[in-house]
Amino acid sequence: MTAADDTNRPLHLVFQLLPSKKRYPKYYEVIDNPIDLRAIARKIQEGKYTALNEMEKDLLQMTRNACTFNEPGSQIYKDAKALRKIILSKKIEVEHSKFSSGKTSERISKRRDLSRNKRLRVGQSLSAITAALKDDEDDSDDEMVDVPGEDAENPKWQLYLAVKTASNAQGQELSEPFWNLPSKRYYPDYYKEIKNPLSLMQIGKKLKRGDYGTVSEVAGDMNIMFENAKKYNRADSRLYKDAVKLQKLMQSKVQELLEFDHQYSDSEDDSGDEPAPPKTVVTSKGSTRCLTRGKYLDNIPLKRRLYSLCKCLIDYVCEDGRQPMLMFMEKPSKKLYPDYYKVIDQPIDMLTIEGNIKAEKYQSEEEVLND
Repeated sequence: MTAADDTNRPLHLVFQLLPSKKRYPKYYEVIDNPIDLRAIARKIQEGKYTALNEMEKDLLQMTRNACTFNEPGSQIYKDAKALRKIILSKKIEVEHSKFSSGKTSERISKRRDLSRNKRLRVGQSLSAITAALKDDEDDSDDEMVDVPGEDAENPKWQLYLAVKTASNAQGQELSEPFWNLPSKRYYPDYYKEIKNPLSLMQIGKKLKRGDYGTVSEVAGDMNIMFENAKKYNRADSRLYKDAVKLQKLMQSKVQELLEFDHQYSDSEDDSGDEPAPPKTVVTSKGSTRCLTRGKYLDNIPLKRRLYSLCKCLIDYVCEDGRQPMLMFMEKPSKKLYPDYYKVIDQPIDMLTIEGNIKAEKYQSEEEVLND
């Protein structure tokens, strides 16, 4: 219970209580003999251990379970290995002191007895506290989020469900570790390092409350969630890799839902629609010009270049895997962010720019760049 690493971080915290059966059902499918420090402490309190070997067996089983379920590069795996070494060495130390010769002086012997009694009192106190621990079900975001029937076709919910239900080759949902935030009791360092913690459950609740006005806003919070996972976990960990996969899936789904047209097609101009009335546009120099719907028919390369420019911006991926332009696909919701429209005189987004290209409102790359 008092074991710590080089930075004085306690090693036992994550082993105090077993994972929640509701949140981590797969743990109980993988681990045949689950046990935690609380169960061991209760057996101590109830006098169920008749020999040191029995307690050692349970402690080693606890560390073995952690190594079986968690990846070798994870912090829990490392802590389990460290505790295993401490358990084995401590047992040897206890047995050695039990059978050590009585040749020491009376003063040294008394000093050892006092030290041993003090450790015993501390150990009894810690085991009593641990035995009384309650199940760690205090996360407020543990309830399920059901998709309202009328919102099943809502693009924001479709994005949420695409991420939530994504699975690997074994049929396991990749989003499971992102469903809830890490326990504050077990991972206090997470909340020191991560300034804006977000879970998929929280995003689902915000969706249900109507806190998101656009698909891009949902994607923005998901990006924060994935970036948090990538910041806290090692690049070779399963959680980091799953965060990258889900982030890419999310970015692809955003583009699909927003139906951004990357490819120029002559069919747009041969659709047989009635000719639209002339459109008046303001150029970057302030003069006005009339463009007819067929303006780009004489300048197909320009339209293709404009689409290519937009595609380049949207498809750009940062080193950390983000596609920053996805956050600019839609303007903020007027209902949720009225102040934005008081401050910004000319709001615009990538969907508007794409619409302008389709409507043949641009005469040059410079006009697109200005927008």
